[in-house]
Amino acid sequence: NNNDSNYTASQSGVYTLTVTDDLTGCSSEDEVEVFSNTDVPSYNADISEPNCSDPDAGAIIVTGVNGGAGQYLYSIDGGMTFVDDPQFMNLTPGTYNLIIQDANGCETPPQQIIIVEPDDLKVDAGEDQILELTDEEYNLQIATSVDPDSIVSVVWTEDGDIICDDNPTECASIMVNPVGQAEYCVTVIDVFGCIAEDCVTLSELRVRDVYIAN
Repeated sequence: NNNDSNYTASQSGVYTLTVTDDLTGCSSEDEVEVFSNTDVPSYNADISEPNCSDPDAGAIIVTGVNGGAGQYLYSIDGGMTFVDDPQFMNLTPGTYNLIIQDANGCETPPQQIIIVEPDDLKVDAGEDQILELTDEEYNLQIATSVDPDSIVSVVWTEDGDIICDDNPTECASIMVNPVGQAEYCVTVIDVFGCIAEDCVTLSELRVRDVYIAN
């Protein structure tokens, strides 16, 4: 724009300013060289997911900022607002765009960070069963609504007494031998602290031979 005294350079290089007096035709020139600032801040960010007991416990904590100049400002809304605190706490599940700005106004490219909402944890211990009275053991297996790798604890009880409290892999499938009737309950906990429980009742049916006289 001929009437605009301000110009924003979009790339490095030598820029020439020419000023011309329309009345006299006299002009004057000056040059300025613009350099690219490649010292953009770099950083690490620790992400904490919310848990079942506190769904607003998500956090983004910026650590180890290097490069740039002066004090840093931080934004998790794509640069709409900046603060001087690198810790963003009490975040709900959602998508955040992290940007760091240094004292020269240089900004890091937006980094998309997704804080995941814990999946609804459910466990199924199976259906109640009536078993024929034998000396053989019965297998109980759990089925969960989440990835088995996210389960950190599995505890089985028989009529209230713990019978398996080992690692999740060992207790995901157990062998039992109820006497008469027994209630088996399983409690599972996942990495988010979510807890689910289910119970199943096993009853032994005593089969008696019946003889009919001729």
